[in-house]
Amino acid sequence: MKIVGGLALPNGVQLESTDFSVKTTVQRDEGDLWTFRSKIRQKTVSEKWVRQVWFLPKVVKLWVIILMKAEWPFRLLLIFLFVLPLILPLLTATHPGSGQTSTSPYFTIATGVMAVVMYVGLGYLFWQLRGFHAAEHMSIAAYERHGGAALSHIQEQPRFHPKCGGRIVVPLFVGLIAAKVGAHFVPPLVGGYLPLLSFELMLWIDALIGFDNIRLTNAISWYMQQYVSTRVPTSIELTAGQVALRDLMMAHQEAPQPKSF
Repeated sequence: MKIVGGLALPNGVQLESTDFSVKTTVQRDEGDLWTFRSKIRQKTVSEKWVRQVWFLPKVVKLWVIILMKAEWPFRLLLIFLFVLPLILPLLTATHPGSGQTSTSPYFTIATGVMAVVMYVGLGYLFWQLRGFHAAEHMSIAAYERHGGAALSHIQEQPRFHPKCGGRIVVPLFVGLIAAKVGAHFVPPLVGGYLPLLSFELMLWIDALIGFDNIRLTNAISWYMQQYVSTRVPTSIELTAGQVALRDLMMAHQEAPQPKSF
């Protein structure tokens, strides 16, 4: 079994292998009783195909993978957030009498508002998920080091994981700044798509080199995980990670094995 990713949920942990996805949620009953429920889903052929193909743009692949994980109505929000950057650059206009083509004020306002809402919203969400985020990292690390789901192994793991998706946040921010500066030297329509192109470039750098293999970005990722995006998890949060890992392993053990001829 190979774990390919994980996700902190508002009330649990989600772990993914190449073949299965397990979403474990926590619900408090009366008193100090807690209930852990896992939803196990086998990945479709299309999900596996999207991960394997090389010719799709990295931005499109990432969006499709996230979209497949999401549930309605959150999926509608993801569609809106993906389509909006494709449409906004078209809101460029030539100001009458100036003879110069410049970015429409509607475009500037819209992109500014979108950026503020996105960063504030994501920042608040990630701050609330720090405990489950740590439990997700520790569960994955325990499996990678020990091949099991023992709670004692999970508890001794560090909260930092080099493959955390947060490793690309700072490079993306730097790329966005470079795109904004570069937009002043190209036609407005081209400049409107520079942020997407910088996003694509950073995803390719991460795929080919790995920001976790670059000392500076890895150090920044460690600092952010240690002091911003994770905290010491509670016993309930750790147990949620353990249950998700255990059920993921059981799903692989119970899955029919391919026949050999």
